[in-house]
Amino acid sequence: MAYFLFKIWHENLFQVKRESVIEVKSKVPIDFVEITKDNANFVEELRGKEYLPQFEYQLSLGDFGYYAYYDGKPIGYGWAKHADSDDYFFKINEGCVYLCRFFVHESMRGQGIYPSLISALIEREKETDTFYIAVERGNTSSERGLKKVGFGHVKEYGFLRGFKHTFNKKKLR
Repeated sequence: MAYFLFKIWHENLFQVKRESVIEVKSKVPIDFVEITKDNANFVEELRGKEYLPQFEYQLSLGDFGYYAYYDGKPIGYGWAKHADSDDYFFKINEGCVYLCRFFVHESMRGQGIYPSLISALIEREKETDTFYIAVERGNTSSERGLKKVGFGHVKEYGFLRGFKHTFNKKKLR
């Protein structure tokens, strides 16, 4: 029975320092629009209604997000978490930003939108020099995208989660 109550998530952590960032522009013209309480519901069209409470929660924590817009509509998004924000796997300390929860619509993948979103979020966070991103083991597409921006592998972690709680969160410094 305990097998179904707990799961181990394998996440690869990547880091980049501002001086090593490589700005990436997408292959198609996109605009970045801040995610706010007024437009958070646009995620429903992209992913479904079940994502709206997550967006509202992230906004309540002070997390910052961008929608990527193409041809007048959102086709992706990404988030920046700051010190003391809530995250499944990491505790975020002062002096760094954790970039997370990226999504690009299937029809727009392969256009450089993901690394472009990463670049835009880093550009916005002018006071920060250290950035982290984690991706689930085996997500080679995301790894290729973040490496284009200059991220390097730090370590793979195994996180034990059960009952909506992670028992071994790691600190990002």
